[in-house]
Amino acid sequence: MNAAAPVTGRLRDELSALLFRTPLYHASLAGRAELKFAPEDALPGEPAAADALFRGDFCFAGEEHRLVGGSPWRYAEASSAWQVELHGFGWLRDFAANGGAAARRKARELCAGWLAEHARWDALPWRPDLIGRRLATWVCHAPFLLENADAAFRAAFLDSIARQARHLRRTALRSQPGLPRLEAVGGLALAGLTLADGGAWLARAERLIGAEIGRQILADGGHASRSPGALFAALALLTTLARA
Repeated sequence: MNAAAPVTGRLRDELSALLFRTPLYHASLAGRAELKFAPEDALPGEPAAADALFRGDFCFAGEEHRLVGGSPWRYAEASSAWQVELHGFGWLRDFAANGGAAARRKARELCAGWLAEHARWDALPWRPDLIGRRLATWVCHAPFLLENADAAFRAAFLDSIARQARHLRRTALRSQPGLPRLEAVGGLALAGLTLADGGAWLARAERLIGAEIGRQILADGGHASRSPGALFAALALLTTLARA
């Protein structure tokens, strides 16, 4: 193994971070998205989990933090695993399963908080695999979020989808090998399939996703990592893609 490779990778990431934080780079991501349709999420939500979030109990990655009146997007006391689950937005399907106006308002409030705090690139929230996860849940549950939403939220939400998809098209292969890379290219594919003018995103994803399936899904149907959790997540994503 080339000993210089990790150093080169770190230098590339540091230089990229400087670029991604510039106003010029942010401007290069501009462009509103128009949702053509919303695919069916292969994973069901859990209404009880949404009830816990209503109470301010944020339990992710086996770690619970009680946040009443504070923004989870500014909370720095949790582990990185907890932050990953928060920014991945998998909990959005719990609110959708709960249904109703109150669940919609709370989900929209949390989403609006993310848009206010992370509209621009930041290292963890804009990690390629997390963008992929987030785009997948956002496009699947956009009708739930956008029903009766005001014009400002709708515009900010769709603008952010477009910005994240453009950034992901450029950075998908920077995700870690394995499930994170499949999540990155899968989210890009869903954005390309469901959004008007998403042809470039879909073309990029199509060139990558077949190769990732070949690498990760073995002849016996298992995941290359031999992790049941990784296999479940991969099959859920691929099922959502197939339905789309």
